[in-house]
Amino acid sequence: MILEAIISTLISSLSYLGVFVASALISLSIIFPLPWYPIVLASVFFNLNPILTSIMFSAGSMLGEVLCYKIGSGGSKLISQKFKNWKKSKKMIKLVKYVKYHFKRHGFLTIFITSLIIFPFDIVSLVAGAYRYDIKKYMIAGFLGKFFKILIVIVLTTQGIHYLGYLM
Repeated sequence: MILEAIISTLISSLSYLGVFVASALISLSIIFPLPWYPIVLASVFFNLNPILTSIMFSAGSMLGEVLCYKIGSGGSKLISQKFKNWKKSKKMIKLVKYVKYHFKRHGFLTIFITSLIIFPFDIVSLVAGAYRYDIKKYMIAGFLGKFFKILIVIVLTTQGIHYLGYLM
């Protein structure tokens, strides 16, 4: 509830810059996911342009994701110290192995797809950093995936609201 109020205030007072700041702050959380949908709902509520909103969201989000990339590039020693509880989770170990497997074969495509779908992107960022994947390619692939994801969600949300309006 507090997060939604902060996001709404940022977007109502700063418009597109608020979208950028809110998405950067949300993306700074590592492993513990914070919801990004309040940004989408607020942008729809304030009638912001879907394309500009998607651009600002994606840019801010990828700026925040650089932290995970840098932690990953710090080496496995830093990661293992930071995330000791991963060893307790079989699902997390499977997920990291899955990401590594696909990342080795198709780095750009893995980054793009995992940023496009609902997926814990922090893991991909850590793996990309650990493999010292080119940060420019990482940023471009992540930006494009997040751009299309947010654009699709905004358009579907707007259409859903209009459809519900016709039903009432």
